[in-house]
Amino acid sequence: MLPPVLVLRPSRGLLLWLLLIHLLALLAVAVTPGPALARGVISAVIVASLAWSLRRELRRGGDRLTPLTLTKWRLQTIHGTEDAELVDARIFRRLVVLQFSIGDRRRRFVTIAADAVDEETHRKLRAALTTGGYDR
Repeated sequence: MLPPVLVLRPSRGLLLWLLLIHLLALLAVAVTPGPALARGVISAVIVASLAWSLRRELRRGGDRLTPLTLTKWRLQTIHGTEDAELVDARIFRRLVVLQFSIGDRRRRFVTIAADAVDEETHRKLRAALTTGGYDR
């Protein structure tokens, strides 16, 4: 059975992974030979990506996912409330990735790390999605 409401908080684990991956990319650019201008531009793009990713993850605090049925969900973010259809889910031990369809063409992916909700809620979510046929 799905949890009645998922109130997400920023995931420290995802934040650490984001930071680590971006720092490794910067390190790779630093040790790669090439024109300084090109390396500078690539480094700026990596730093901008890190800033955007961190901002997005930190703003997730308070996002609410309300399952109406297994496939119909209500997504509440700082941008408003939308009804969405669960199209796909990837279930891992410490991470769940949900793909929603909103309207005709919009897609939204929501990552739910184990530390973004309490442990029991994460377990119930994984169990419900697995028994609901999303265990690919």
